[in-house]
Amino acid sequence: IYKIICANMKSNTDHVNKRNYDDFNEFFWSRECLQYRYSTGDPNERTDVEGGSGITTPLPGESQLPITVGMLNAPKTFLEKRSWLRGIMAMSRLVEWHIVTFYLLSVLAFSHDLVWGWVYTLQVASGVFWLFNSLAICWGLLEVWSSYPGIHLPATSIFGSIFVLIARFLILVYQTLYLMWTFGPSKGSYLGIEADSTFWWWQYVWLSLLCMTPYFLEALTNLCPAITTKLYTSRNDYIQTFLNILFPISRLYVGKEVHESLKHTTVYVFFWATLIAWKLCFSYVFEVYSMVLPTIELTDDYANFPDQSFIKMSLLLLLRWLPQFIVYCIDMTIWYSVWQAFAGTSVGFSEHLGDIRSMKDIRNSFGRAPEHFCSKMLSPDAGSRRGSSASFLNTQSESSLDSRRQSLMNPNSKEGQSLLGNDPHKLQGYVNRLLDVRIQKWVMFSTVWNEVIDQFRAEDLISNKERDYMKFSRFDGFSQAIYLPVFQTAGVVEEALALLERPVDDYDPNDNDLFKPILDHVTMRTAVSEVWELGNYILLKLLGPVHNDDAVFIMNFILKWVESGTVVDHAKITKVRSVVSSLAQLVDVLSQGIGRRKPAAQRRSTGKSKKAPENNVPPQRGGFRRAISASSLSATSAQAPAPSNAKAYENVVIADALRDHTRDKCRAFINSLKGIMIGSDPESKEVMDRLTFSLSMENGFFWDDAYASDALDDMARSDIFKSVLTKLQGLVSCHPDEVEPKSKEARRRLTFFVNSLFMDMPNAPSIHDMFSWNVLTPYYKESVTLNKAELETRTDALGVSTMLYLQTLFKADWANFLERMGLQDEEKVWSKKYVDETRQW
Repeated sequence: IYKIICANMKSNTDHVNKRNYDDFNEFFWSRECLQYRYSTGDPNERTDVEGGSGITTPLPGESQLPITVGMLNAPKTFLEKRSWLRGIMAMSRLVEWHIVTFYLLSVLAFSHDLVWGWVYTLQVASGVFWLFNSLAICWGLLEVWSSYPGIHLPATSIFGSIFVLIARFLILVYQTLYLMWTFGPSKGSYLGIEADSTFWWWQYVWLSLLCMTPYFLEALTNLCPAITTKLYTSRNDYIQTFLNILFPISRLYVGKEVHESLKHTTVYVFFWATLIAWKLCFSYVFEVYSMVLPTIELTDDYANFPDQSFIKMSLLLLLRWLPQFIVYCIDMTIWYSVWQAFAGTSVGFSEHLGDIRSMKDIRNSFGRAPEHFCSKMLSPDAGSRRGSSASFLNTQSESSLDSRRQSLMNPNSKEGQSLLGNDPHKLQGYVNRLLDVRIQKWVMFSTVWNEVIDQFRAEDLISNKERDYMKFSRFDGFSQAIYLPVFQTAGVVEEALALLERPVDDYDPNDNDLFKPILDHVTMRTAVSEVWELGNYILLKLLGPVHNDDAVFIMNFILKWVESGTVVDHAKITKVRSVVSSLAQLVDVLSQGIGRRKPAAQRRSTGKSKKAPENNVPPQRGGFRRAISASSLSATSAQAPAPSNAKAYENVVIADALRDHTRDKCRAFINSLKGIMIGSDPESKEVMDRLTFSLSMENGFFWDDAYASDALDDMARSDIFKSVLTKLQGLVSCHPDEVEPKSKEARRRLTFFVNSLFMDMPNAPSIHDMFSWNVLTPYYKESVTLNKAELETRTDALGVSTMLYLQTLFKADWANFLERMGLQDEEKVWSKKYVDETRQW
């Protein structure tokens, strides 16, 4: 079998005499193939596993020939004759439609100027039946020309074609006679029958309706697709005989089932009905009717003046009407383009195509994306698709929730206790107010979104920094299961600050008046809550265990004010921008230095903290303890002995630029926090005392060099700290334009993905009703990846090597690839470790 197919494929003869794969495939699907056996009978093939074992050898007394004989004698089943007639045959329906409608418009135009009666106009217009039959014979002859003798057709198809041609030709003869007698004398005797012209016209009409039956049947099947499926797939012998005679080519159809609903068909018919109606009206006025008067004048000259040539008149009429008919045929495509634009616009509006056109549109619609994703991409079999009351928060056991339910994790506590000590319910109310209760749809959507972003990074469309900005964040032990991408929350804190600084009326606003616009905006309140939680984590990690109690004390006070709705009574809310600006500067310094910092091999500090003296006052309930007042601090410092010079010289000076810079920014942050406190309020005064005490602790972050450097080293070793730092920097420092992907391809894919979620498409079916998602693409000798020599060889088409061309054309992608590989030297891309990745890039 292989040798026969190979010999035909390698043959240098023309396609007329060469059988291709499709011809052999047709043979294997024919009934004739069953008359052969699957063996060659060649002595050289006795070693074949299948043939030698007797599986395919002929049975005793069996006289079937081997399959190779059938393949050698297999006819060529399809042959395409190369001619311009092929194009006319392919567009036969369009040509026929234009000829018929042009004729009808011409009859209507002449009847108007020549003042024909409606009866005479109808008789002239009935000549369209003659046109239909004549053109059908032409198309039938073209089918015979294209099929004979190169295509092997079954006997039924041949008989059907011959029968249709003969029948139509006989009908055409009688149509011609009846139509001639219709416009003959009023009284005449033809074929031994004496009758008037009306009688012959009705005979013409009845005969014409017979040859128009296939057209009526096709129109019915187009209007109701279910009839098409019923007819073409019917097993009835009479129906199949009817199809073989009237539609012999229908035996070649493969997709015989039309799965279009009547609703969709109605819209389709409406589109074409309005288009055709407009085209006919326009063509009648500007292309047909304008030619009637010149035509009448030309024929009038021929009829009324002697020595006028009929050939000359006919040539002049042809030269006048032919350009009009060509324009008539062409302008259909113009109106189709216009109608297509209108239809596309209406469909786009109805199905929400193109609602998401930019990154700004993605941000504005991001909050609705999970709902649409779960309904259109997840099967109803997914239990949490419709959403439950489960929130974004981690689902844990009751025992675990006792110590960390919806609470900030204290990085300085080994037991993982909350910032509120043993009473996490105080923070419960705050989180529920500040955070929206988000259902699990967000978690599922975030997983897919992160997969998309990771794929962009794997294809080097985006950099590592852009990837971190675009992905949802997950931090183990934090209060939320996921955190919105920086891409979504960048610049939102700035908008919240602008709302807080807006002018108010003469009355003193309360918490509800100030914070209501923020709480009503889902993204804004989420961003504010994330700044609070992540900012507290950064500060606690930075200040370390020495300052832990003071930091927790201050945070508890702020949370208490939020819970009681008295923040405006203790702090100057309109001056919060200075605190956020100081925090942004601190975060920027840490972001620039932590990534490049190399931690010391050993810790510099002893880890022993010197506790400041406290007044003998019992701690307050709920984990609060009283802070040392400013007076007690001064008294304590007065009583404390001054350090000796010998002790001071024992401390080794540690040069650490990042530490000193971080201290300056942290002091500025604490001073700005003190600046927004209302000094006349006792609780605010206590917070200010705590802040002052933190700045003055000699064994704390601000004065103990070894302790501060060790704290920065610990942060440099912590991957989760770096992730939180990147997230917080995007929240407080980045503009929305800075966190968007620079790659046009990444923007296009993201826009397409999010836009598809908002399209009017059906919901995801049940898993049992889904088709397989696996796709297998086989390949044999195609070049999938190029080797180093092929990539670095200069090509004549490009003028440079393929590698240099790609590096120049995709410069940003190449830089992202080097970043992903961790390479600084491009020469190392061809090393053994990276050569495969380079070839794949």
